[in-house]
Amino acid sequence: MEKEPQLDLLQKEVGYFFSDSALLVRCLTHVSYARGKQSSHNETFEFLGDAVLDLAVSDLLMRRFPAKTEGDLSKMRASLVNAAVLAEKGAHLNLGELLRLGKGEERSGGRRKESILSGAFEALLGGIYWDGGYEAARRVVERFFESDIQERTLGQQDYKTRLQ
Repeated sequence: MEKEPQLDLLQKEVGYFFSDSALLVRCLTHVSYARGKQSSHNETFEFLGDAVLDLAVSDLLMRRFPAKTEGDLSKMRASLVNAAVLAEKGAHLNLGELLRLGKGEERSGGRRKESILSGAFEALLGGIYWDGGYEAARRVVERFFESDIQERTLGQQDYKTRLQ
């Protein structure tokens, strides 16, 4: 990939360095880029990253708020693990600029699409898990979500407040 210095910067920002750089490139390859090519894409790592993220955030919440009920913890997790939040984290890492996209996605602004950015963030977490194991992925999740885990803002709004 021609963006090697940017990939090094990404790994530094994430706090994890891949032992296999081809795996990182796969995490940044959207399915639209891989169509009709021998290249593999990030969908399976997105799937894996989603599961890792749910587990790691659940673990963080239970450790931080051991007296909360399952319902409260579920609401808190949902406020953290959703497409808008994950896309924001992906944008913070400039994942949009690093993604390999097909021409159609490129033309339609795919680098800024919430669904693509959130999927890329999940794929990155899935790749970290695949490359370095759960503990490596958990540390990255903690790094990116610890400041968001504040009782006064997580899942504490009623529907009317959220609508307003």
